Amino acid sequence: MENFVQEPITVTVRDRDISVKPIKVKHLAKAARLVSPIAADLSTGGLSSLVNYPDQIIELIALVCDLPPDWIGELDAEEMLRILTPLIQVNMDFFVHKMMPALKELTASLSPVGPASSPS
Repeated sequence: MENFVQEPITVTVRDRDISVKPIKVKHLAKAARLVSPIAADLSTGGLSSLVNYPDQIIELIALVCDLPPDWIGELDAEEMLRILTPLIQVNMDFFVHKMMPALKELTASLSPVGPASSPS
């Protein structure tokens, strides 16, 4: 398996240096709750999560980067993505273990249960 980035990444947004860190153990349960609906939404193939779950994304960034949610909420989409992209990179292992099961579950639910029947 590849080695994923585990070291913090610093990004600058609105003249503020933001340290994007790995999710701490004490935040794992909350982060998992925040990621669950986003993962399910991403599995449908699009970036609609940004529109459908902005509060969860803001809360996740606030949790991981130790930033005020109000400040994050005032960012534009491009600025938010400049934080969210390294957040996913730094925490890839977490996202793979949380998102992959959701994707597998969705795939299984879309697969036909039995052999296809032909009309008689």
